[in-house]
Amino acid sequence: MNKKLSKDLFIYFLEWGINLNRRSIRINGSIDDDYFDILDEAFNIFELDRKKVTIRINSFGGDYYSALAIKDRIEASNLHKSNKVITEGYGKIMSAATILLVSGNIRKMSKESWFMFHEIHTELPFDRAHIQRQEIYQMNREMQQFCRIMAENSCEDVLYWDNLAKHNEVYFNADQCIELGIIDKIL
Repeated sequence: MNKKLSKDLFIYFLEWGINLNRRSIRINGSIDDDYFDILDEAFNIFELDRKKVTIRINSFGGDYYSALAIKDRIEASNLHKSNKVITEGYGKIMSAATILLVSGNIRKMSKESWFMFHEIHTELPFDRAHIQRQEIYQMNREMQQFCRIMAENSCEDVLYWDNLAKHNEVYFNADQCIELGIIDKIL
């Protein structure tokens, strides 16, 4: 840990689930831009000594774009490039949280956890048809992206994930996640 880190910042990190001594990050609750901000700061510190970091996830999901930002930050780090990012899922790994779980080099999940994948959704504005068409077009692009991310991090292809999304919410236990190649190990 950086010896010059202030006590206030250390406490702030702990309140957000960042333990600098144990080199771990907890993501609980809704994924949003605040999680990106704090994770970015933590990674700036963790990258200084290039030791492994563990990200523990227990979340119903949250904002898709924030999850993408966190995934990209993790994958851009020198820790990821040297295979030192471990992601662990506990309890619920759902919706946008699934993107975070698959962003690790080594991916684990507890025996009693559930991984939930579903189609991206949003609320359409009711006032203008052309705006609704634009929203639907963008949602389709996001869904293609989501399916590609899942295909790149599993044994299944984009078509598999696209077909699953049409079934509303699909839940996988840890054993199924091993079979699909989503995780490497059951905790």
